[in-house]
Amino acid sequence: MHSGFLLLLWFVGVASVQFVPSAVLGLLLTACLLCALMLSRARVIRLLRRVRVLAIAIVVLFGWFTPGEALLAEWPGLSPTREGVAMALVHVGRLVIVVSAVALLLERLPLERLVGGLYSLARPWQVIGLNARDVALRLLLVLRFVDASPRGAAPIHWKEWLRDDAAEEALPPIQLVRERFGRGDVAVACVLVVFALGWGDMMRVAIGVEYAGDAFCGWQSQAHGRTVQDVLERALSEIAAEPLRLHCAGRTDTGVHASAQVAHFDTSARRPLSAWVRGVNALLPPAVVVRWAVEVDETFHARFLATERQYRYILHNAPTRPAMLAGRVGWFHPALDEQRMAEAVACLVGTHDFSSFRAAGCQAKTPIKVMHEARVARQGEYLLFDFRANGFLHHMIRNLVGALVYVGKGRYPVEWMNELLLARDRKHAAPTFSPDGLYLCGVSYPPRWSLPNDGRIIALPQLPLV
Repeated sequence: MHSGFLLLLWFVGVASVQFVPSAVLGLLLTACLLCALMLSRARVIRLLRRVRVLAIAIVVLFGWFTPGEALLAEWPGLSPTREGVAMALVHVGRLVIVVSAVALLLERLPLERLVGGLYSLARPWQVIGLNARDVALRLLLVLRFVDASPRGAAPIHWKEWLRDDAAEEALPPIQLVRERFGRGDVAVACVLVVFALGWGDMMRVAIGVEYAGDAFCGWQSQAHGRTVQDVLERALSEIAAEPLRLHCAGRTDTGVHASAQVAHFDTSARRPLSAWVRGVNALLPPAVVVRWAVEVDETFHARFLATERQYRYILHNAPTRPAMLAGRVGWFHPALDEQRMAEAVACLVGTHDFSSFRAAGCQAKTPIKVMHEARVARQGEYLLFDFRANGFLHHMIRNLVGALVYVGKGRYPVEWMNELLLARDRKHAAPTFSPDGLYLCGVSYPPRWSLPNDGRIIALPQLPLV
């Protein structure tokens, strides 16, 4: 095979590592590292030692500076985030793949062919006045500097390798031979073109999801597979014919419903948008459905770019429990005064520290949230609690509803809600209320993506529910 063509394929392969889906990156990393260790053990170990500081920097920058859920719940302020660690592992894996590829290239390709290939790739640069021979030799010297081990000798600064006379000092004379493309090169090129056209680019799809939370064990994937994320990923993967990973706007607990959940996934499969709706719904259980699907660019993220989230809690306030709406609404049998609760909830609007309404296992980095709307209204035997904020803590809505119920039944005065805010201590507040009547019913995004309603995804559950 032509040396220049071989090097071009190598460069394209190394560059394409950045676009490999995370689902197959682990397999590719294992294969590349095993090949490098078997064919060039000493060289790959030496190169990995040289990039260890870069790998540590990647872990620190992504792990501690990416927003997300704290990995260590006991120290949320000091812990890296789960999302950051996942991104760091992906980038470190790509770095190891590139290092393994460099080691294999330097080990298996003879020096004459390496220089000849670099010379062939550099020849088009002559149209802008660059000397192809000098460019090829300098690229080779950079590779040799990266590969050189300073142990036992004084380190050589990289600029020394690029001096005009460095080529004659560092390398023996090499005869540059002009190679010709053969039939094998043309055949490989044609196969690669066909493969590239069939592979396509990765695309990102955002979907709107509705589900009844009492049928699942929450959103987040678990080993038993009975979560909303698990059933959706299985259906989406079957339509795409490849493994897919979902990222959602808000991970709901067991029993919590959603009328306007938003999620996204990346795929190389080209399907009409209707396939991500009707096709996926045909594979889903009755308690979950995809409402819409739109293609977005790679800058969109369902969780990190959401500017607001909205929840509604529906509470049945009657002497007997609701049989037809069991699991879909909360229930409290003593009479509640909605006027007292409406007055008490008003103090929540604004920027506050909501530590008094934060679950013990909450992994959010800060308890300070901006509440844009908080109100209580009655419709017959039902009380509607609406909350809209830039974000919520774990169990925050259910803890707020529990405290408001205490005010509504007269156990505490209206001013008690404000006292709880100022106390910033969970043990002073009411118990966590049932998840049955809680709905994620709104997520908002900047209008630069083609999302429904210019990014304000709102679907308030309305009474009657049956």
